[in-house]
Amino acid sequence: MLLFNLVLNIDLKKYGWNNSFSKEKEKSLNNSLVHGRVISVHKSKYEVITSEGIFFCEILGNIQFQKDPLLKPAVGDWVLLKKDNNVFIIYEILKRKSIIKRQKENDRFPKPIAANVDIAVIIQSVVQDFNINRLNRILTHVNDANIKPIIIFNKIDLVSNRYISDIKEELMNIASDIKKFFISVKTGLGIVSFKKELISGKTIILIGSSGVGKSSLVNLFIDRDLQNTNEIIKKTGKGRHTTTSRRLIMLDNGALVIDTPGTREFGISIDDIITR
Repeated sequence: MLLFNLVLNIDLKKYGWNNSFSKEKEKSLNNSLVHGRVISVHKSKYEVITSEGIFFCEILGNIQFQKDPLLKPAVGDWVLLKKDNNVFIIYEILKRKSIIKRQKENDRFPKPIAANVDIAVIIQSVVQDFNINRLNRILTHVNDANIKPIIIFNKIDLVSNRYISDIKEELMNIASDIKKFFISVKTGLGIVSFKKELISGKTIILIGSSGVGKSSLVNLFIDRDLQNTNEIIKKTGKGRHTTTSRRLIMLDNGALVIDTPGTREFGISIDDIITR
């Protein structure tokens, strides 16, 4: 089913298509098929953007029944597809340059979160969410996957300057070469400086617990309420979960952002996110 039949001649280079993926396609036995990028996943349906438009696709049976979830498409994957009996079918996933995945203690296999990510923006709130040990663990996983990390501390409008100084002091011995931003989505403090890190054509994933401001940050950059957000619970300062599915979004400046559900939606601790 064609989702937007008026969208034609899309430049997939703007969505991250490059020579590396082109060479992977050339090596495939399915190289005559159309290529596209998965921009969202809806259970057994995959929304894929191609040069000819955006399509809802299914996956080939031998992919669908794989026990290992990593063998199925994830948001950010480049796939090869064709139309069979008026249904668009994904036949193959091209080799990934990076993968972020999660695995609960009792899971037999890890599950994919996002593929072909260039930059991981790790977001914590200075109000309730700041946890230096968790931050260290996430940084280790991101670095192991050869993904560039950036750290954001949101909601600085809710704490004192002294409190922020204490956090900065605690961070002095953590990855001094990693860029860190102290911001307030609500007031706009620090946003201009951080926005310079959002590079056209680069794929960026936001990693953080529920309510730290991931979706609000995306809304700010696209200047419209694309991601639904909920009010913060006043007594605790903690947020209700907002994003309920992963989706790749092109910002106005051409950067590609994957907003992820908060960790409550994953059903895990953020410490279970792995990138190996």
